[in-house]
Order: sequence, then C-alpha cells, then structure tokens
Amino acid sequence: MKLDALETRFGRAWLLIICGSLVSFAPVAFDMMLPAFPQMAETLGVSVGEVQLTLSAALLGMGLGQGLYGPISDRFGRRVPLIVGLCIFIVASIACAFAPSFGILVALRFVQSLGGSAGMVLGRAIVRDRYSGVHLAKAMSSLTTVFALAPVLAPVFGAAILAVATWQWMFIAMAAFGAYALIAVLTLPETLEESRRNNHGLVASVKAYVMIATSPAYRIAGVIAGLTTMCLFAFIASSPAVFMDTYGVSDMGFAIIFGVNALFLVVGAQINIRLLRKFSVHALIRGSLLVLCVCGAVMTLAAVFHWSMFVIIVALAIATSSVGANMGNATSEVLKHFPNNAASASALIGVLQMCLGAAISTILGSLIFSPPLEMSLAILAGAGLALVLATRLGRIDAMPRITA
Repeated sequence: MKLDALETRFGRAWLLIICGSLVSFAPVAFDMMLPAFPQMAETLGVSVGEVQLTLSAALLGMGLGQGLYGPISDRFGRRVPLIVGLCIFIVASIACAFAPSFGILVALRFVQSLGGSAGMVLGRAIVRDRYSGVHLAKAMSSLTTVFALAPVLAPVFGAAILAVATWQWMFIAMAAFGAYALIAVLTLPETLEESRRNNHGLVASVKAYVMIATSPAYRIAGVIAGLTTMCLFAFIASSPAVFMDTYGVSDMGFAIIFGVNALFLVVGAQINIRLLRKFSVHALIRGSLLVLCVCGAVMTLAAVFHWSMFVIIVALAIATSSVGANMGNATSEVLKHFPNNAASASALIGVLQMCLGAAISTILGSLIFSPPLEMSLAILAGAGLALVLATRLGRIDAMPRITA
C-alpha cells in the first residue's frame, strides 16, 4: 500500500484498525490473563496477590519500552522499529508458555511487554503523522474505540481457553495476535517522511524528552492522561480480587462483567466524537473527569457500607465510559504540539501511563483494605488529582507547536 492510498475511505479505516490493534497490545497482554490468576497461583505455588507481580512486570516493560521506541522511530521511521518490537513480543510470548518457574515468568513478561510496547507508542504516532487538530482528537477517539474492543474480548477469550486448556495456552494465543499484527503492519507504508525525521543522537533525544516533559502540554494534559489510565489499571489489577475472591463470581461471570465495563470505553469514546462537534476538547476533559470523580465516590461509599455488588458494577461502567471519553482528548492535547516529535511525545505519555499502572497494581496488591475499597479509593484519588490539573488546561492554549 502506498502512502496516498491512506487518503481513501478504505485506507483511513484500515489505518485506524491496524493502529487500534497496535495500541491494544496492553489489554491483550494484561486482560487475557486476569481470569487465570487463581489457576496460575495454584500451579506456580504463589498467592493471587503475588501473581499480580506478573502484571507489574508487564506494565514496567510496556512503559520503559515506549521510552526506547519513541526517539528511535522519530529518527528512523515507524516500520522497522515496529517490526522488531512485534517479533520480540511473539518470541517472548511463546517463551512465557514454557516458563519453568514463577520468577522466570515474571522476567519474560517484562521482555514480552518490552516488545509489545512498540505497538502502543507507534500506533499513536502513526495516527499523529496523518491527522492534526480536531481531526486528531476524533481519530484518537476512534483509536480508543478499537482499543476498547480488546478488553472486551481478551478476558472472555481467556476464560474460554481456561475451559478447555491451561493458562499457558493464553500465551500461545498472544503470540498468534502478535503474528496478525506483524502481517498487518507489513501492508502499511512508512508514514513518517524523510523530511520530518530528526537526526537526534542520545543526548539530543534526552533533550527532546526534557523539552516535552517540561512543556505545559505534557505537565497538564499528559499527566491527566496518565492519571486517567491509572484509574483504568486500578480496575484491571483489582477486578479479579474484587469480583472473583470477594463476591465469588465465576471465571465466565467475571469475564462478562469485565467485558461489559470495557464496552463502556467504546460508548464513551463514541459519545466523545459526537460531542467534539459542539464542545471544546478542554470542556470535555473537565466534564469526563468530574463524572469519574463522582463514580469513584459512589464506589467508595458502596465498599464502606457494603452495598450491593451491582452498585459497583454500574458505577464502574459509567467510570470506564468517562475514561474512554477522556483518553483520546488528553492524548491529542499533547501530541498536537509536537508534530516532528510525535513518537517521543507518545512514548513519554505511555511511559507515565504504564509506570503509574505498575505502581498502582503493586500498591493495591500490598494493601490491607478490602479489594473493593482499595480499587474505589485508587480511582477516586486519580480522578481527583486529574480534575485539579484540568483547571489549568487554559495554559496549553498559549503554547506554540514545536517543530524542532
């Protein structure tokens, strides 16, 4: 496929589907394993809380990897780093299936996510290469829609695998997904023209990261994106303990609850696309965060006063729709200011998202409160901090686009 073919309706749709698949490496790598946590704990001789370390390792690898792929792809283009990362993901996924011990599995999960992180950062960067302005915000929301299908399907597919096989086969399925993504990427042209690439070495790349990290766009909208994702990972990391351990939900019942909540990410992203026709990006960010705060407060009260599980499910559904609405908007607010460093900016957002996700999953695995209360407080705290930052979004408007 040639670059001008991406201007057709089919080309645009195909590009968003592929990029949506690429940014879905996180939910595929994380969410598919959630129904298997109790079985993994029994097989490996550890507790369910300790199994969360595999999630923390994966989050760390996903975050650090994005920091590597960002400047590399801004200098050499998107295709080659993406192909290398996907190959690492495929090989490491197969290795995870044959890991002889828990410690080796944790290490391999880090390597697996290090490879998969190429999809996370470069999927967003490719979209930034092709879109700008409000169109970028809409494209990012479309990306969130595709991204949200993975959390819907991954745990259901994982539960289906557990019904007929062991948890090791989930990693074989991940390798197959990686192979699909690799084949799809090979159909795409290079989206970063030679004229837009930089010649940054190590020192210049570090300076570029410092420039992005210290900009108002990243310190406000980027951190908002990170905190919103932290709320999502608080749900992801805690959900097995909340629903399967606390409320006694079955493997398939958990997958359905998880899938329904993930579907609301799609709902939120689609509603956001329509609202962008009437409201500013900043107004929608503030509104979605306010809804997220209210949902966090309701879940906290439900956990403290032992209200019905269905109160938490409904509040979570509304909360995830708010996350779906906010993720694309906050990300686009950062990327639009760095057209020639899109991958580095995307990587820096991803590093923050994954590191906050790793931190919250590790913290939640070590607290002594009830799992529903831990999850609710984490969501409330993340949404509250993000809402405070959202009051300063106006400072971004005065920031020029940086093309260096």
